[in-house]
Parts: sequence; structure tokens; C-alpha cells
Amino acid sequence: MMFLARRGRLDEAVGVGRSTYGYHGRGNLLHEAVDLLIRDGRPERALELLDGLGTAYVDAHSAHVRHTRLRLLAKAGRYAEGVAEAKALSVQEPGQWDTMLAWLLDRDGRTDEALDLLRSSTEYEAHRTVAEILSRHGRYAEAIAAIPTVSAQREARNRT
Repeated sequence: MMFLARRGRLDEAVGVGRSTYGYHGRGNLLHEAVDLLIRDGRPERALELLDGLGTAYVDAHSAHVRHTRLRLLAKAGRYAEGVAEAKALSVQEPGQWDTMLAWLLDRDGRTDEALDLLRSSTEYEAHRTVAEILSRHGRYAEAIAAIPTVSAQREARNRT
């Protein structure tokens, strides 16, 4: 697959790897294919690939597949759709999708909403995403202030 991709034959490369995409162990080339398509500026094609996986694979790797799907929606500029899907996931699994939802909200131009969500989140490392979003918008002093001290991080880790 990588040999073909290096030679600019990306569609063939993705096709060659297809037989491994439903495989549950090592040797699954799905993520390499997704990354190749993203780098080639074809996130919609990567979404088609992901959406075409069998239900057995999706059920076995549901969190990873959903995370990848949300990332691809963002790469495709489909932020509102990604926000809607992430909100639905947050209802099913409160707190588990906060950083992804905030990332999508920020990309959708809803930075204050993203920061409010993260500041009230129970997700262990939400502060990192707060700092990333603030930095992305040039708010560096706020970003630094959002990062807990090392001792506070240790204390939080010990509580989980």
C-alpha cells in the first residue's frame, strides 16, 4: 500500500489495503489509508471508507471509529454535523466526548461555547484542550493560566 502511495497511485493503494480494513488485529491498514487520504486533501473519501466498514468491526472498535469519524468530519469542514454527532455521543457517555466536542465547536466558530464546556468538564485532561484553543486564538497568557500546576495534576490523576 505504501509503495503505491509513494508513487502517487493513492486510489490503488487504498484498494490494495481494503482487504485488511475489517481485520481486528495487527496488520489493519485502515488508519494508514485514512491518513493518506487526509494528506491528499480527500477527507470525504476517507469518510466513505470509514462508513463502509462492516458492523462487526465498528462494534468491536466503536470509540475509535467514532473518534476518527468526528476528526474526518472536521477535516471535511463539516463542523456542524460533527458537533451534532459529538453532542449525541455526549448524551450517551457524559464527559467522554467533551474535548472532541469542544474542538469541533471551536472549529465551527463557537470558541466561547467550547471553552465553557471544557471548563465545566469532568474529562481528566480538559485543561489541555482549553490551553490549545486559547493558544490557537493568540490568548497565550490565558492558555498558560489554564494549565494546572504539576502537583494539582498529580492530585487529579490520583483521584481517577
